[in-house]
Amino acid sequence: MKTILLLGTGISSPDVVARLKSLGLKIILVELPHLFDREKAASADKIIITDYRKESFCEFAACLREAWAFDAVLSITEAGVAAAARLNKQFGMRGSDEHSIACLNDKA
Repeated sequence: MKTILLLGTGISSPDVVARLKSLGLKIILVELPHLFDREKAASADKIIITDYRKESFCEFAACLREAWAFDAVLSITEAGVAAAARLNKQFGMRGSDEHSIACLNDKA
């Protein structure tokens, strides 16, 4: 079974965790404290409430990977995609690169 480190659930995606679980994935959910929603997180295998946007999260994520050996980092939130790209690069995993994410986030 593949394990995903999911950064955020998104405001308009109430069932993202349940949908990922329906694909047979194990989900470690990391959610921002001010956005945590118990219903959205209910299907997650593990829940961590912290600010994944901080630079210090990279070190913490390394500890999480050691503990739970996740296979990929994923985010569907604008706040989380840059962090996911940074972590995928850090761990040598496939995913979007930070430059692409910065271009997509620059709406101008």
